Amino acid sequence: RQTFSDIVAELANDLDASVDTPRMVDKFLGNFRQLGAIGAAFPKAILINPRRDPRSIALSIYQNRFDPKTFRWATTLEDIADYYIEYDRHMAHWASIFGARLLQPTYEALVSDPEPTIRGLLEACGLEWDSACLSPERVKRRVDTLSIGQVRKSIHAGSRERWRVFEDELEPFARRVRDAGLLPED
Repeated sequence: RQTFSDIVAELANDLDASVDTPRMVDKFLGNFRQLGAIGAAFPKAILINPRRDPRSIALSIYQNRFDPKTFRWATTLEDIADYYIEYDRHMAHWASIFGARLLQPTYEALVSDPEPTIRGLLEACGLEWDSACLSPERVKRRVDTLSIGQVRKSIHAGSRERWRVFEDELEPFARRVRDAGLLPED
């Protein structure tokens, strides 16, 4: 049986072997469960957890039709709601543990007024401001993510409340998340 220290050492070793830069992005949907090990393996790391209206998250997950064998929780709106509630509970815990090391900017602030949000993230990460951050669509490097179509577009607020078009269909999700006290007031 592995100890927590074994898991941390294995994680640090695996990531060090595969990354040739002091910065990395990993958007795996289950990372919130591993944040303790990630934070312990990289004690100087700034951890970033972007937040978004839960209904937007549910719509995105549901429309992506993830493999039900790998992402069993992504097949019904009720299961997505339960997963979101678990995620939110974990992130509240990690925020209490990591404090200022865990940044949680909102998508809504980013798309409404990108520069202050991006400047704050860069500053927290010890990086200098670069105006190219406001034009991600100009970046030509390889992108390996489901959001490749979004990465190749300029920052915009067009999807900010896209969930409203599907509000009735999202009600099974919204009901569960609302009952958990996790929906913002409209």
